[in-house]
Amino acid sequence: MRLFFRTLVAVAYLLAANPSPAGFLINPYAVAAAGAFPTVAATSDAATSSSTSHTITLPSGIVSGGLVMCFITARFASSPKTAGWTWTAGWTELEDEAYDTTANSAHMGVVYRLTDGTEGSTITATSAGTSEGAYSCYRITGNHASSAPEKGTATTHSGGTSDPPNLTPSWGAADTLWIVLNSRNTAGGSTLTSYPTSYTDNQINRASATLVRTSVANRPLNATSENPGTWGFSSGQFDVSNTFAVRPQ
Repeated sequence: MRLFFRTLVAVAYLLAANPSPAGFLINPYAVAAAGAFPTVAATSDAATSSSTSHTITLPSGIVSGGLVMCFITARFASSPKTAGWTWTAGWTELEDEAYDTTANSAHMGVVYRLTDGTEGSTITATSAGTSEGAYSCYRITGNHASSAPEKGTATTHSGGTSDPPNLTPSWGAADTLWIVLNSRNTAGGSTLTSYPTSYTDNQINRASATLVRTSVANRPLNATSENPGTWGFSSGQFDVSNTFAVRPQ
């Protein structure tokens, strides 16, 4: 009898120390929480030549249930403030914003698709005017299957720093993937010197031949909102910055 009670005490101790030892039922909530942040599984980036038609090569490995986001920058001879881009059918525009309507204005475009595996290998971004372009794309897994990514209100700058906006996603505190994006005119020789603090993942800094640059990075963070730090540049120039959030499963 004493041995029986000693055995029960030992089992109770093991369960208290480790709720899911080998041979016992694992807490399903703990399993769901592990690795819950959306993840950038693949990327692509390139410069495009001067044109109104910019072919974007998508990241490899696209399957059903994921998310692809593509980011592009151009600079038109006479830039509309917002209606700068059109896209391949089936893709949804998330951002279309310029510094202003002058010829030196960097123009940001962002498009996304909740994937079904039929996306193919390329899409086309059509710009409102002829321009060089620079793009990058993220293929994301672990995202919410029916929730679109969300964005902040784009900010514009002309100095040596660029401050992305605060963003409070509609889903509240969660294991969110946060993305910062900067679209910048580089004709004056302005180069990127630093990313916003803590945005160390999947940093891409893609420039066109002479005119523009697209810079993007991300971080995982469980928070109700995020206010990223600033981008740093070697000199002042016209740009647009924004913050994006991807909801977890």
